[in-house]
Formats: sequence, C-alpha cells, structure tokens
Amino acid sequence: MKKFISSIPMLLYGVIFTFIAAVLSSALAETAPFSAMGALVIAILVGILWRTTAGIPERALPGITFSSRFLLRLGIIFLGARLHLGDIYDAGFNAFFIAASGLLITLLFIYFAAAALRIDKTLSLLTACGTAICGASAIAAIAPIVKAEQKTTTASIAIIALIGTVFSVSYTLLFPFLGMNAYEYGILSGGTLHEIAHAVAASEAGGAVSENNALVIKLTRVALLIPAALVIALLHGRKEKESLRKLPVPWFIFGFLAMSLANTFHLLSASTAAFMVSASYILLGMAMAGLGMQMPAAFFKTVNLKIFIVAVSGSLLLSFFGYFLIEVLL
Repeated sequence: MKKFISSIPMLLYGVIFTFIAAVLSSALAETAPFSAMGALVIAILVGILWRTTAGIPERALPGITFSSRFLLRLGIIFLGARLHLGDIYDAGFNAFFIAASGLLITLLFIYFAAAALRIDKTLSLLTACGTAICGASAIAAIAPIVKAEQKTTTASIAIIALIGTVFSVSYTLLFPFLGMNAYEYGILSGGTLHEIAHAVAASEAGGAVSENNALVIKLTRVALLIPAALVIALLHGRKEKESLRKLPVPWFIFGFLAMSLANTFHLLSASTAAFMVSASYILLGMAMAGLGMQMPAAFFKTVNLKIFIVAVSGSLLLSFFGYFLIEVLL
C-alpha cells in the first residue's frame, strides 16, 4: 500500500498527459470534419502525434500505462450509465435480431477469414470485435481478456478507426439513393457502423428519427459486448488450459451491466447518469491517448495489409447483410 501511495505523484504526471490529450480530442470532435471520427478515435491519433512530434518523457510512462489500463476499465463501467435496457426492449425483436445476427456473422467472418490468411489471431479477434460490436470500446474491453500486447490493441483500433470513418461518410453520401425512410436508415446506421460516434454522425442525414433509432440499435450492440466478452473469456481460458478460478473474467463488464441496470431502474438521477457518461468518454479518451502515446511511430509500417482487406470485407458484409435484413423484416 505504501509503495502505491508513494508512486501516486509519478502516476499523476503521466495521467495529466493523457487528460490533456482527451480534452483536446473532445474539443476537436465537436468540429467538422473531425466530428465524423469521434473523440475516442481522435484521442489515439493525438497520442500518436504527440509521441512522434514532442516525445514522451520517460517518467510519464507509468501514468500513461495506468490510464490505458485502469482508467480504461473504469470508463467502460461508467459508459453503462448511458444504456437503458428498456429502449432495447421498445425497439422490438426484429431490431434486436438485426443487431445480434449482424454482429455474430461479421465477427465469425473476420476472425476465420483472417485465420485462413494466417494473420495474427489476437489482432484478428480484436479487429473482428471492433467491427462487429462497438469499435474502440470493444477492442479495449476484449484486449485484457486475451492478454493482447499494447501494439496489437492500438493497431486494431487504428484499423477500425480508419474504416469506420470512411464508412460513416459514405453512408451520409449514399442515404438519398438507398430508398430507405428515416427509421430504416437509423437502424442501418446503428446496426452496421463501428463506433457510437460513427453511427450518430452518419444518421444525422436522416434527421432526429434516424438519430434516435441509430443510437438505440448501436447501444444494443454495446450491450452485446457483455455476452461476447464472457464467451471469449471462457474460450480463451480453455485454450490456455486455465482452471475456472484463473479464467480471465472481465469483471469490469459486470460493472458496465450494473450501471446499465441502475440507469434502467432509475437508481441514478438524470444528472448523475449524464455526468457518468461524460466522465466515461473522458476516461476512455485518456485510455485511447495512452495507447497512442505508447505506440512506436514505425509500428504501422509493419502492419500486414491483409488485415485491412479482411476488415473492409467484413464491414461490407455487415452493411449489405444489415440492409438486406431491414428490407425483409422492417
């Protein structure tokens, strides 16, 4: 305990670095054209840019690592305050089916396609989860479960950030030609785009009805992170031949669920829930910036182009599959 207390000043030094980057990223996310990317994506880019231009002092690294690990988990827990399980129920079974089936098919396609191409399995899994579930948040949640290296986590987030941003802009341009009403377009945006920010940014083209439905369906996919993380933890534990006691159970996912339940049953006031959601994005932004600050500038030159191709293919599959289901079910 004394050792931890004595290390607090050093931790704070690095945490301040990530806090500044997170605040800057949030401000940039409010302006065009950065709004299509989202604060979390911008945060990791700011972290990478900071490292490659100004450099990171050695004594800041413990605090930066603290942000990218502990604050990450805390941010995911707080994010649960945004989810009202009643909204998922009100959306109906068809909307839930669209989100869940698209998630499953995309996750399996990317993982096994990447495996067939002999791409690193951990990078494949993180990229699959980021595409199918909820972008950087899903990758960050799954990474500690499968004991992913920092560089692998950051690379998968960068891949999803680039693809998700291109897709969200493409959706906006294609909306007039899709033959969908605002409700259907909202379901498509929320059910197939990567980040919450991507879904919200793209759905703006359809107006308020589209935005509201995009957010509900997107948060449905966020909620599905809970069973996905538990299944991955179980499979990973079996693969590593760990006992049940040593399974990498993602306890912070249960924290996310607890916050969702508290919000659903009105145990949190509206102001408290809003504060926690705002805090979650700052904490997640700090974590993403921390990941970027720990990434060597030359690493992305070594990333296999195959994973980009697989991720783009999986994203296209998710989009077309979602569009098909909407046309059939809604």
